[in-house]
Amino acid sequence: MYLRNINVRWFEFDLSDLLEMRFKDDEFDRYSAKKGDVLVCEGGYPGRCAIWTSDEPIYFQKALHRVRFHNPLHAKWFMYFMFYCDQAGLLRRKFTGAGIQHFTGKALKVFEVPIIADDQMKRSLSLIEELFTESSRLIESHGRKIQTHNELKQAFMEEHFSKGAES
Repeated sequence: MYLRNINVRWFEFDLSDLLEMRFKDDEFDRYSAKKGDVLVCEGGYPGRCAIWTSDEPIYFQKALHRVRFHNPLHAKWFMYFMFYCDQAGLLRRKFTGAGIQHFTGKALKVFEVPIIADDQMKRSLSLIEELFTESSRLIESHGRKIQTHNELKQAFMEEHFSKGAES
């Protein structure tokens, strides 16, 4: 089993659609991710990334980049910085290709990430994760409200229009 671009989501992996492929023994180090590695999409959705959190290593296709940090804080910082650059439109400047965009290994090697002191980074990451959690909660809550609103609207319309449609 191995990861493809489609399996990498922002901050997580979709493991529902993994494919199988043979890897040679000498390819394990080059095409496997271990716990704490950041996997970054080269194509598909260039720059999108997530941290592999499983204790079990996994293979990945060559269209993904693996970034390994010695400090787990730096992996999270990098991932959130990539997301920020994507949302702000800054990451796009690093892509190559006229039609299908790519975030190449060459571009990744010279990609500059601002690094701050670890204690400040911990506080910042804690706040970022708190904001993401609250955003997810709000999205879920509003999604339920929208669904309820749509159901009420449909019921109202059926009640008021069904009599006219029957004749």
